[in-house]
Amino acid sequence: MKICCVEGKVGIIEGYQIRFLKGFQLVEEFIQNPPDRLSFSGDIISLSEAKFDAQIINPSKIIGIGLNYPSHIAELGKQTPSEPFCWLKPPSTIIGPNQAVKIPKEVNRVDYETELAVVIGEKAKNVDESEVFSKVFGYTIILDMSARDFTETDRALFKVKGFDTFGPLGPYIVTTDEIPDPHALDIKLWHNGELKQSDNTASMVFKIPKLISFITKIVTLYPGDIIATGTPAGIDTVKSGDRLVAQIDGIGILEVSIED
Repeated sequence: MKICCVEGKVGIIEGYQIRFLKGFQLVEEFIQNPPDRLSFSGDIISLSEAKFDAQIINPSKIIGIGLNYPSHIAELGKQTPSEPFCWLKPPSTIIGPNQAVKIPKEVNRVDYETELAVVIGEKAKNVDESEVFSKVFGYTIILDMSARDFTETDRALFKVKGFDTFGPLGPYIVTTDEIPDPHALDIKLWHNGELKQSDNTASMVFKIPKLISFITKIVTLYPGDIIATGTPAGIDTVKSGDRLVAQIDGIGILEVSIED
């Protein structure tokens, strides 16, 4: 199932059309209180005319994972971590497809990072690796925008990762039944039409079961929470007027613009 939010309505993508559900304005409401049966409103639009919103706007937390692709570790000249390197990204960073990332006045260098985002479907605490996928609702794309100016001084990555609009999310969520192996997906990004990132999620140093098991030993994950699983090599700096197009197999395409 592909589930989306379009102009304040939650819909299911079926082929080249979207059928809207009754009773839901946000996808996170659907995740937190899944119905026994899908009930449709009768409203249908074509996929080509849809203006997607961010499907989740208020998760209890977004957890980022750093240094999780060997190619990215190499381009930064870092060492492979012995355990997942995690931080918290504020929910206020989230924007939807075809919206604009805003470069803060005090920031000189903003980089993109294309990542597979895992969306949690059930409350999870102290989850064994073998049980992790039972807690996952689905997958989407997140662009983890980063203010590199502060990388050396901001050890908690609050300023690096936390500015408003620094978390484009979309275009929709694909449920786990449609992506049986999230570690076999090509992940790409084009910057102004030039392919800059190209890898496969098989390259992750720490796979999703390890990540979620590790995280839930520290914090409780709730339905709608998001885990950004790390980026491959090819990060680069953006400027006002730029366009980013991110793509992950089986999910779709997330496009955003850059503005001052």
